[in-house]
Amino acid sequence: MSPKNKVLLIALLTVAAAGWVLLAGGLSGQRGLSSSSTYSSGPAGCKALYLLLQEIQLQVSRFRKPFSRLDRDQGVLLITNPDQVPFTSREITKLKNWIRRGNRLVIFFGRTKAIFGGQEGESSHGEGAAAKTDPIQRFSDNFGLSLKRFSDNSRKIFNTSLPGLDEPARISMSSAFRWKRPLGAWKEILGDKSGALVVTRKLGSGDIVAVSDATFPSNAELAHDQNLKWTLALLLEKDKSNHLLFDEYHHGYGIEESLWSYLGSSVFVFVLLQAVVGSALFFYSKRASYSGRFKSLGAPKGRSSLEYVDSMANIFKSCGAGSAALEAILARFLAQLSRRTGIPLKTLAPESLNGAVMSATEEKEDVAGLIRECRSVASSEAKPIEALALARKLAAVRTAMEPVPRVMLKRYSLRH
Repeated sequence: MSPKNKVLLIALLTVAAAGWVLLAGGLSGQRGLSSSSTYSSGPAGCKALYLLLQEIQLQVSRFRKPFSRLDRDQGVLLITNPDQVPFTSREITKLKNWIRRGNRLVIFFGRTKAIFGGQEGESSHGEGAAAKTDPIQRFSDNFGLSLKRFSDNSRKIFNTSLPGLDEPARISMSSAFRWKRPLGAWKEILGDKSGALVVTRKLGSGDIVAVSDATFPSNAELAHDQNLKWTLALLLEKDKSNHLLFDEYHHGYGIEESLWSYLGSSVFVFVLLQAVVGSALFFYSKRASYSGRFKSLGAPKGRSSLEYVDSMANIFKSCGAGSAALEAILARFLAQLSRRTGIPLKTLAPESLNGAVMSATEEKEDVAGLIRECRSVASSEAKPIEALALARKLAAVRTAMEPVPRVMLKRYSLRH
């Protein structure tokens, strides 16, 4: 690749890298602020909890399929305030059947952007018309739950116990949401005068636990007080070997688009872009060089043109060494002749070349005689002009040289 193409390639890759970094940085910052996904490392995300469960070697995974495909998985399903993909009626029916077979559903609903310093409204659960259009509220209604919203975003400390805890845990919960009463089949585990925070109910052989604070297991709040201890007790209450599934499909990380999500959120897209741009420039440069648009001149290797002969001979002529010039040019000619004919240089005999190697202009050239004459002049004190004439003659013969037919090469090899 020519220096021009190399500079162009570096410039294009630099521009592409800068654009990718700006785009990825802008998107990741917005999503990290608002999403409760385990892929999010922002304050609202649940990535810290997911990685911690992996670290203590629990069976945990991200579920990136609709709930209609839950049949093959058993254990505990966590839903953490998703706001990208709505829940369908078919999914909810399948989910209820999955719970009835002895599985557990844990819901963390109730969070607004205002809690983490953003603009309120994305996930707020108000009364009236606003509640009817909220996908999370519609999901809750299918299980007999309803959230009520308060303007207080402060956090309160509670002492609460769960099976598996040696002593009550001191946990911190938001005051922004509470479950409405009456709860019907739901049983309150934790609450205050404003309403219930944690409720549970049986459904067939399984059960459901609903927490009215989606920030409780978040990256920002997990380390406060004993939130982590209480969360682990909640998830592992029935069986410590349970498979823990985090719903990511409704956060927008469905398995159908997981490949594109990976390509758009990793350095792989930059590497792929480099490969594409580099390949395009490489093939373009090759095509352009063959078509004659631009082709850098390489260093003259093994050239025996009249230009080379003249320059070499003139140098030696100015030094009064014409025979030395002819000797150097003859050695180069014989080396090229050996490559053209396929005959090793050590076994190259002038007598074997006559009439079988090449034609000079329109007349046969006595190659053997020419080589012998050049060797004679090179070994004597001939005049520079005579040596230069022979050198030019060698160059003319070399220009008109044609490859020896393979049949002749075979005959030569058989004879030798």
